[in-house]
Amino acid sequence: MTVNLLRQTGRIEPIDEALIKMGRVLADECDGACSDPDESRFVRGSLLKSMLSTIVTLRDQTRPDVDHASIDELLAGLLDAENTGPHD
Repeated sequence: MTVNLLRQTGRIEPIDEALIKMGRVLADECDGACSDPDESRFVRGSLLKSMLSTIVTLRDQTRPDVDHASIDELLAGLLDAENTGPHD
């Protein structure tokens, strides 16, 4: 849901989409590796380290053009996007 709202307000760039997709693939790989008792600890650790790096990258992104906006401006943008944008 958050990704859809960000997409509707124009806050997701193509590179963000790629990072989100990579994060989803990594999450699936982590799930598989952690559920497989025969998977090595090294592989599990490497995947988890990559996943953490991806999460940090996603969480640390800022957009100077919108991050200075007040909560009222952000909410107004969400309402405008919901009323005029595509619905999933």
